[in-house]
Amino acid sequence: GPALSTVGAPGGTSSALIGVAAYVSPEMMEAEYSMMTTGGSSGSDDNETSDDAVNVAGAHGDEAAEVTDDVVGTTYTWSSVGPTVDGDNGVDITAPGGAITSVPNWCLQKTQLMNGTSMSSPHATGCVALLLSACKAEGIKATPARIKRALQNTAKVMPGLNCLQQGSGMVQVDKAWEYLLAHKDDHDEDIHFNVTIDNRAGSPRGVYLREADEVNIKQTFSVRIDPLFRKDDVDFETQQRRVDFEMRFTLQATADWVRSPDHLMLMHNGRSFKFEVDPTGIAPGVHTAKIYGYDSSLPNRGPMFMVPITVIRPLEEQPQVSLGTLAFGPAEVKRSFLTVPAGATWMDVSVKDLRDFSVDNDSSPRLMVLHTIQLLPHQAYRDNEADEYLNLVPSQTSVKSIPVHAGVTIELTLARYWSAVGKTSCEVSVEFHGCRPSPELVMLTCGGGGASIKLYSELKNEIIQPSAKLTKWLTPLTP
Repeated sequence: GPALSTVGAPGGTSSALIGVAAYVSPEMMEAEYSMMTTGGSSGSDDNETSDDAVNVAGAHGDEAAEVTDDVVGTTYTWSSVGPTVDGDNGVDITAPGGAITSVPNWCLQKTQLMNGTSMSSPHATGCVALLLSACKAEGIKATPARIKRALQNTAKVMPGLNCLQQGSGMVQVDKAWEYLLAHKDDHDEDIHFNVTIDNRAGSPRGVYLREADEVNIKQTFSVRIDPLFRKDDVDFETQQRRVDFEMRFTLQATADWVRSPDHLMLMHNGRSFKFEVDPTGIAPGVHTAKIYGYDSSLPNRGPMFMVPITVIRPLEEQPQVSLGTLAFGPAEVKRSFLTVPAGATWMDVSVKDLRDFSVDNDSSPRLMVLHTIQLLPHQAYRDNEADEYLNLVPSQTSVKSIPVHAGVTIELTLARYWSAVGKTSCEVSVEFHGCRPSPELVMLTCGGGGASIKLYSELKNEIIQPSAKLTKWLTPLTP
């Protein structure tokens, strides 16, 4: 994090796993991190928490509105964020991500403060262990599908965070156990419903539209729902359940730019249905929606499956972009999505701290995180990312040059570090530029003299300092 699509392996690669975000509460900040706090609020009503239009603020324009500086609960700035590159939500639940825990004796101390998903995942594992132990004590069959659904359908949505950051929300062991007790005799809880988009290459697990040409048209998708019984259950009773399986679902889309059928009748061999996504009228920024499938006979137990949909609308292509004045509350993240112009190979991001020492009488640095990502086919997100930590002092301007690929949407995320204290406002601008050599690779042959290279600068005049070096020597061998 904090940029999108930073869930990697293994959490973001398989729906058989549980992806856990790392959360830090105001109480943890005070007790574990000895932070000075100005308040105890657990969230801000000004932040978007619904599935639709999350983190749109900061996409463009003046964002200098007054913000509170009360401490808020949040995920750690570096905690991975969904969706996965194939459209799955990526993050399933959230758990506390900090703990003063035991360490080996070679550390020369008994305990140590540790944080991040390395703490939230063990916390979630302990929660699952409690549920498994209780199920064993009560004679309740505990399958992966049953446990995961209980965790997700009873999680508490944390204010100020969107579904790509927190998944279904904060894990609640007591509520999950009540869910398991209430549905202990329901065999459908043991079924995992596999979701794939079957009219797209690779059968992705969700819809993820990111490029300008994808969001300028209405599209129809076909999603396949397959009920998966445990493969090792091949006894006569389970086989008969496969034959007899019929389940009626009520389908519900969470955004008005998604249109889906109202009902689905599902049998053991699975079925598909079509739905429409029309992002042509949405504002620049990131938008999420889901199509939930509820058991028509028992809708109150929560969704049995969901189809995740993420749409990113970038700003109009420009060689120079002013993002205006951005005011950051505690741990706030602002995302902008830019279309990289043709001919651009570099992006210069300018971030200016707008505090005036003579007025504010505050010279303390503000830790900000600048994170950029482009997603290219068959490449890990790390191959095309830049992650910079900026310690800004009043009136300081920091300029970072970042390599880019032309024609591909780039996410520019600026976040106030989760533990940074004090109001922060920045002025942010972006300039694209670059030179393109033709040919890009040059081969010199013995006795052939030099080689000419043409340089193209399509955006503006550039001052260059050419240099060259020989990296390979080829010697032909004749028999």
